[in-house]
Order: sequence, then structure tokens, then C-alpha cells
Amino acid sequence: MKFKVLLAGLLLSFQVQAASELVEKNQALAVVKNYANAIACGTSFQRDEDGKIQASIKDVFVIEKSEDDFSPSVMYVLWGGDQGCMGGSGTSYSVLTEVTKWTAMRPYVVINDYPFGEDVDKHINYRFISEFKQLGANLFKITSGKFANDDSNAGPSLQDTILVENQKGIGWKVISSHVSKID
Repeated sequence: MKFKVLLAGLLLSFQVQAASELVEKNQALAVVKNYANAIACGTSFQRDEDGKIQASIKDVFVIEKSEDDFSPSVMYVLWGGDQGCMGGSGTSYSVLTEVTKWTAMRPYVVINDYPFGEDVDKHINYRFISEFKQLGANLFKITSGKFANDDSNAGPSLQDTILVENQKGIGWKVISSHVSKID
């Protein structure tokens, strides 16, 4: 009997923790939605031709999870749109936005866009991201288009698949890069 009660309590605590993370992700997503719709047109938070909203909870990545009421939570949200509403054929692209909640009693706030930094971002073509996957709290796999010397601006003929790791005390770094032709 004690084992069943202990097992039920353990399962319940996992469900509460998962529900809490889902609530946190939804809060972060809502903040970035407001931010994106304030600075861009045609965002992935608006309905497309089929009435579907493209940005969702799957585009929210937990970077740092608060351990108590007084430590920060950090999330990255991937979204797309035409920043500045330029309206050109090549002005829509993906944006990675960092949001932070400094304590449990505060709301999420936008910290910056492109939090990986310049050394990583030179490998990522935010117009042509085909895969953006979090492998761990400090590890991402990203595949994006890469232009060959004779490519037009309409589309790259290469793709770069990188692994990006947040190294303690150093920040985000590309730990591997593989360039290949797009089939």
C-alpha cells in the first residue's frame, strides 16, 4: 500500500512539473507574440491562408529553468515575420527571441533577439531554416540554407547543419558544422 501511495505521489509530482513548464512556455510565447506583432508584419503568430497559426509551444525552448522563487527562467522563442514591415520578397525571416523572468513573481520580458551571438549567427541563414531542434538545455541542432558563390538571392543551393553549445563561462559556440548540397 505504501508503495502505491509513493508511486502515485511521484507520478503526480511529474505531472505538476510538466504542467508548470507548459504554463511557463505559454507565458513566454504570449510575450513574444505581442513583441513580434508590434515590430513586424505577417508574423507566424498571425493566421496563414489556411487559418492556421504557425508559431506554437513547440517553438519555445527552455534554456534555464528557475530552481526557486528567486532565480531566473530563460526561454528562447523562434518565430517568423517581416521585421520593420518592409514588404519585399526577401524581408521575411525567422527570429530567435530571448525572454527572461527574473523571479517567480515577475513577468517574462524580452531581452534580445538572436541570443546565440554573432559567432554562431554567421552560420545560420534565418531566411531558410529547415530544422531547429533543442537536443538539451545547452545544445541545439540547426539546419539552414547557405548560399554558394553563384546562387541568386531567391534560394541557396547549400545547407549548413550545425551543433551549437552553450559552454560555461564562454557562451554559445558552434561545435560542429557540416555543409552539403540541398537535394
